[in-house]
Amino acid sequence: MIDCFVIGHNELDINRQKQLIRLSYGESSTTYKERHKFNLAQVEYQKKLYTPVQFFNEFHNEKKDYTKSLDVFNESFSLAVAYLGTYLRRKGLTIDYINYFNGEKEALALRLKNNEIRTIAITTTYYTFPYPIQEILKYIRKYSKNVKIIVGGPYIAASVRAMKEDEIQSFLKSLGADVYIYNAEGERALYETVCAIKNQSGLDSIANIYYDTGDKYKFTSSVREDNDLDKNFIDWQLFKERIGTNVNLRTSISCPYACSFCTFPQYAGRYRTTSLEIVERELDLLKSIPTVTGFCIIDDAINISADRFKQFLRMLIKKNYGFKWSSFLRCQHIDREIVELMKESGCQVVFCGIESGSQRILDNMNKNAKVEEYKKSLAILNEYGILSIASIIVGFPGETHETFYETYNFVEETMPTFFQERLWAYDHQAAIHSKKTEYELKGSNYDWSHATMNSETALHLGNKMFLEIKNSIHVTEYPIIFHLLNRGLSANEVKEFLGNYNDFLKRSIE
Repeated sequence: MIDCFVIGHNELDINRQKQLIRLSYGESSTTYKERHKFNLAQVEYQKKLYTPVQFFNEFHNEKKDYTKSLDVFNESFSLAVAYLGTYLRRKGLTIDYINYFNGEKEALALRLKNNEIRTIAITTTYYTFPYPIQEILKYIRKYSKNVKIIVGGPYIAASVRAMKEDEIQSFLKSLGADVYIYNAEGERALYETVCAIKNQSGLDSIANIYYDTGDKYKFTSSVREDNDLDKNFIDWQLFKERIGTNVNLRTSISCPYACSFCTFPQYAGRYRTTSLEIVERELDLLKSIPTVTGFCIIDDAINISADRFKQFLRMLIKKNYGFKWSSFLRCQHIDREIVELMKESGCQVVFCGIESGSQRILDNMNKNAKVEEYKKSLAILNEYGILSIASIIVGFPGETHETFYETYNFVEETMPTFFQERLWAYDHQAAIHSKKTEYELKGSNYDWSHATMNSETALHLGNKMFLEIKNSIHVTEYPIIFHLLNRGLSANEVKEFLGNYNDFLKRSIE
């Protein structure tokens, strides 16, 4: 009997996503328009719709001798599956998993039909609405009415903390799981829940969970989990038989910054780092797995400490792993020496949270960054041939046409390889909400207004960047860039592909 079966990501069909969001928000809402443009972007060619991945597989895959079509989620091993699986195995429980629900669910069905699973844990890292979770639950219940289902992760935490008690009950009931973990981490809660179910003991003493009592979901208690990163390093050998070409790697938890648009540090707990000795041990394990050729660092602030980052880069060079890699990067904290080390160690592309080219807006965001620092950093990255993705937020409180054009011109002048502009999402849990009177803030999510702009205007201005920027290439799905580079495409081939895709996509917006 498998004590816990962990399920990775479920990617809903793109047309189903469009339908559900249209029904939830309305086709005229800025929420639908924004998500349609990016998350749900498709191009039409010869009366057929294509996502960026589908477009590549149909028209560009023949350029290389690939053994299979590009599939971003299938080729990236789920960090949540890896961490939870390792944690439970170290505690003496038996586990199994599927990394990607869409491509591996038949293996789950077989286990369920044979009554081989005691509990199922569903991760929610990439979800922004409930439908993928509901689809998984429905599939499980098709084959087993008795297996206990546990759901946790970022989507559950973000949803519950924004709701009142009656809303929480309706939300949890609509999903239909037996237990929900409500905590920024939750490894300990998952372990204790699985043990309780295995031993047929009560759940009341387990902190940080909601569990089904029959007529309602009961919350136990809230206790901070501080799981030791060094003790819970991933044993990649556990997953070597089914691991793909690249993995996500984490060397820290939370974020030391306090950007006023972001809620992540509030709920992720204190900022902690893994020792570089443990990071090296994980990389040694990955090197022993022949299929793995690259990794993506998901830390929010891998280079917040220049000394630690340099030590990490020198370790990569010294060990000569040969991996290609990518990361999020704080542009204001790099210099020529760091970029030289990044290049030598195999860095291919970095995601830079630029957010704005206006110093006024950066200050409003509490970014602790200077536009001039961004300019210098992007110039060095361009010089050394490390591809950059500049993330831009349009419409943040204080935004005007003047500040927007500062950002527009910043992108044209600094020439990041790629850019991704997004409409600001008004989260009432973020620090900026405390200034709602000052900025005359109204609305929520992608439907809002403030003293100097509204979401419709910001959406229009964002479209203008997409349609008109000449010196940087727009990207809708930024992970695809590293996946293509890791497959062997050159930087120029990746840029050509995304440029062609944008040409088709623009026709649907113009």
